[in-house]
Amino acid sequence: MEPWRLLAHRHWFTLRVFGLELRLCSRCSGYLAGLLLTASRSATGLQALPVQRQLIICVLLAMPLIIDWLTQSWGLREGGNATRFTTGAMMGMGVSLYSGTGLSPGLRGTLFASVALTVVLVGSIGLKIRRHGILNDAS
Repeated sequence: MEPWRLLAHRHWFTLRVFGLELRLCSRCSGYLAGLLLTASRSATGLQALPVQRQLIICVLLAMPLIIDWLTQSWGLREGGNATRFTTGAMMGMGVSLYSGTGLSPGLRGTLFASVALTVVLVGSIGLKIRRHGILNDAS
């Protein structure tokens, strides 16, 4: 296995650094950019909002990535690296802001894990349906 695949997954862009090629995953790079962009959560003013509104903002920032990933995983459409980077950045901002919400750390972790597991399960079900040709037969 080529070592760059650990950083690139299946969809990557290539940076040239000192004559070397570095392939990075588009979505993960966007995610990291979003995390770094909102690393100073105190500058966002999100903590001044009620917890319910904080959560709504975090969910709204995460939804584009979830929809993008699910629709691509299920074979409903093909995305590009620009979309992957953008949705990754939005997710990174949402996760960074989520870590600063007024929820207790235990509840925050449980909620995050529950949502992540649900998305992965829905994606897995879609992949199984796609492999068995059910989604393709419907069109």
